[in-house]
Amino acid sequence: MSGAPGWSGLINTISEKINRPLKESYSYDEFLKIPQMYYYSLDNKNEYYTTVEVEINVEGLEPNNVHREMLSLNPASFITTNYDTLIEDSAEKFCQTFKTISSDNEVPSISGDRFILKIHGDFKKKTLF
Repeated sequence: MSGAPGWSGLINTISEKINRPLKESYSYDEFLKIPQMYYYSLDNKNEYYTTVEVEINVEGLEPNNVHREMLSLNPASFITTNYDTLIEDSAEKFCQTFKTISSDNEVPSISGDRFILKIHGDFKKKTLF
């Protein structure tokens, strides 16, 4: 795949930072609560973004065959929960253009098709939800 770790790895890293016990598996609720607890524990919110970016290794991610296959379907748009730019990078590589929407205040600007709606935000704009 693209080289990103699974959610459990990220949650373990965050759990260590807030002194929570590590687990082999987490509930869906914990996947949401633990990062939120970490975020609210910080005075400097940039530390949160840095932690997540480093753990996910954003700079080292590369589009893969799945991204190429998705684009080969010639979709009108994408809706994704991913924070990375793998879809955008792959689209650029295959000469396709999409407008990226990654924050609530950008949603009204959607018109027509050819957009990537990142419902959990993205790293570039530091709009992780």
